Amino acid sequence: LRVIGVAYDGTATAETALEIALDLALANGAALRVFTVARKYAHVPGASGDGRGPGVPTEAEVLRGMLHEAVATLPSEARALPVFMRGFAADELIEAVDVGVDLLVLGSRAGGPVRRKIHHSVTSAVIERAACPVLIAPSGVKAPEATLA
Repeated sequence: LRVIGVAYDGTATAETALEIALDLALANGAALRVFTVARKYAHVPGASGDGRGPGVPTEAEVLRGMLHEAVATLPSEARALPVFMRGFAADELIEAVDVGVDLLVLGSRAGGPVRRKIHHSVTSAVIERAACPVLIAPSGVKAPEATLA
């Protein structure tokens, strides 16, 4: 593994995925790419009276800030690079891994494959279309304490 990618949006599941990706990157001497995708709007939210006052950051600004904060806390050995994109999350992640990611780590919300199928999740779309292996960090699953020792 030379490059490991991880999707990051600041949620608890994304934090878990980032920890897993970091451990894998450090163990394999791989570089880490931390991907954040903000939705692409037809108009700028707040520009047409959506109730957002002056000085209130947009969703994209908040996500970009979280991305840079997360990457700044990672050890330099991970060679972590923040990658901020705009658009549909699944499409952007698939495009990003096509340019040289050997493994992509994604978080997953509770509900498993059934929920993903019903709600057409980003995870399902990426699993179906990614050109590299995808590792899913399941939500709410704890390793047995014996294996942690």
